[in-house]
Amino acid sequence: PQMKQLAKDAFCSWVRAYTAHHGELKRIFMEKKLHLGHVAKSFGLREQSSLVGTSFQMRLNKR
Repeated sequence: PQMKQLAKDAFCSWVRAYTAHHGELKRIFMEKKLHLGHVAKSFGLREQSSLVGTSFQMRLNKR
């Protein structure tokens, strides 16, 4: 159970860091093209964290 929580925390931190890029880097780090399910799988998770997923989707919908 501890390893799963560490993976969730790492996933959440990665998504926050990815979406924090500003200015010229926005062209490279395109949030709308990011598939959170695939990213979660790369962290060994079966599904994306619902906390990150919903807040991320709400943020994209505002744009």
